[in-house]
Amino acid sequence: MSPSEASQDGYELVPTPETDPDAAAADDPLDLSAGPPEVRQRRTVERSLMRSVIVLALVVSVVMGGSALWAMWKPASWSENGLEGVGLHIWRGKTPTEIRSADATSLVSEGSAQLVDDSSLPEAVLARAPSSFDALLEQAAMNLTTDPRLDFMRGKTVILAGDSHDRKNIEGFCEHHKRVGARIVSRGGHIITRCEIPVSQPLRRSLRASAYLPTDLNFKLVNWFHYGMPERNESWYGPTLSPKMDPPPYAIEDRLASVFLPDLVELGITQPDLLILNSVYWDLRYFARKAEHEGWSEELRRSDRALSWRELAWHRGRLVQFVELFRRQFPGVPMMYRPAQLRANNDKAGNVAVFQINESADFVMQQLGVPIFPWSSLLIGEEDYADDMHVNIVSQATYLHGDMLLYYLQRVADDSWRLQDSQGRCPGRFR
Repeated sequence: MSPSEASQDGYELVPTPETDPDAAAADDPLDLSAGPPEVRQRRTVERSLMRSVIVLALVVSVVMGGSALWAMWKPASWSENGLEGVGLHIWRGKTPTEIRSADATSLVSEGSAQLVDDSSLPEAVLARAPSSFDALLEQAAMNLTTDPRLDFMRGKTVILAGDSHDRKNIEGFCEHHKRVGARIVSRGGHIITRCEIPVSQPLRRSLRASAYLPTDLNFKLVNWFHYGMPERNESWYGPTLSPKMDPPPYAIEDRLASVFLPDLVELGITQPDLLILNSVYWDLRYFARKAEHEGWSEELRRSDRALSWRELAWHRGRLVQFVELFRRQFPGVPMMYRPAQLRANNDKAGNVAVFQINESADFVMQQLGVPIFPWSSLLIGEEDYADDMHVNIVSQATYLHGDMLLYYLQRVADDSWRLQDSQGRCPGRFR
């Protein structure tokens, strides 16, 4: 079943398979030949997901104990499909800002390198590396008004429609760039939080209070917080949350209309310049709460477990509706999807569900032509966590997130936002 079909027909979470013979045959995961074509296609996808889960279990056991010093990030789609972009190596040092990207396209021609007592990037490699956008902001601190290198940010708004992980990244961006006047404005952690580089701010504490840095950068990075993909007719869901910490409405359709769109009016704009969507961790909680509400089995009421096929199918259908909702509201606005980073540890195999839901969403986004924001794939083995799932606000992870976000924003501004090849295909993941 395609994602577009899922959005029309929807998926219903039920506690047990259908009992009629045809449905029972269709639900046999071992029989890949029985049933109508859509059932066979469903089973093929499910088998692929299960293989991925097994691979994840092996990978997690190896990598979760150590820091991944190197990772691959290809910020543009596959070159063999005729798409622009280069491969990048990510080098990670010891401090929050010691994280650099280097052109990987010439690595094969370099041949072997001599091992020496030096962990830094060679100057020759740095010379070929793209500029660090985080560093660019600092370099332009005294000339934000007229520096042409910042024109791609000037007057722009980027919206992250997601959860507290997006809010933490925004708070990290502001912390990293306080010296250039970045500041946090929040209506509540579970409502709207934004980081903005506003019209004027004091230069630095060492200068007199009257010394101000005028700027027309007017850049805003906004988190529109939502509670995942609960449906509009699920009145039971709100009472399972905290009325003080988790204010309504709870369905994404209602939050867009009554919370998010009024925020655009306050910002004085009609649409953002870049949208990055996410929906993972609140959905993992939702599945357990749904099972509890329906009185389903103890296994389904657990939050620390692998997801069932029906749960993943339902989530795919809701993701299609999520993307289509924002596309209708903001036609023509470039959009990406951010998969979730893994938990800090794999206690009770909690990362299996994260991996499942990411891979499932990856499939949907490929079908819809929505590119993946691949930040989470660079954090495998990351240890700089504030708790079991959130990275620290001032960390390499948030610094990298800001750098990647500004990279994609510049692509939008330069009109190099090419997502499809000549055959109209669009890989969902930049890798």
